[in-house]
Amino acid sequence: MKKISNILHLLLIAFQLFIISIIIAKTTHFFMKFDSVETNPFFGIHLSEETSSTSRLIIFGITLLLMIFLCYLINIFRNVILDFNQRLIFNKENGKQLKKVAIGLLFICLAILIITILSLPYHNLYEVLGSKDNAYRSGYNLGLFTGRIIGLLFPIIVPAIFILLISYIIKEGSFIKNENDLTI
Repeated sequence: MKKISNILHLLLIAFQLFIISIIIAKTTHFFMKFDSVETNPFFGIHLSEETSSTSRLIIFGITLLLMIFLCYLINIFRNVILDFNQRLIFNKENGKQLKKVAIGLLFICLAILIITILSLPYHNLYEVLGSKDNAYRSGYNLGLFTGRIIGLLFPIIVPAIFILLISYIIKEGSFIKNENDLTI
């Protein structure tokens, strides 16, 4: 168990360094090409060509804060792994910390959903919600938008739910461990 938790701890540190390098790379790229129009994905969120520079700056600030918040959540998860390394698995504090991580990941999903909706230009939003000309085209656009949202959020929602279940199991295990310690 100690060897696995050490490997997981090192992987979390590597992942945190990777996120920090992405933050630095995207920040420098954003400020170097601030005035030019680019259509490449911006932290996984596709911005259209019509997105104004002010909207790009607001979206950039929000995504930067989300990445910093993700580093904070990884740090909390790393502390839980260190407790696992010391054989303190069934602890109420570990359950609370894992629940914090899961709720934080779900909050990030909600923020990504809001940013994705806000990054759509209004005329494109009108096409997504339905145009009077072509019902087939509006259905296709709605399906495309929904697919992009699911593609962005699914890899975050599944681990968040899994971590939430593990936090519940650890809390219940802590309760059972305390009851077991009280019996003679």
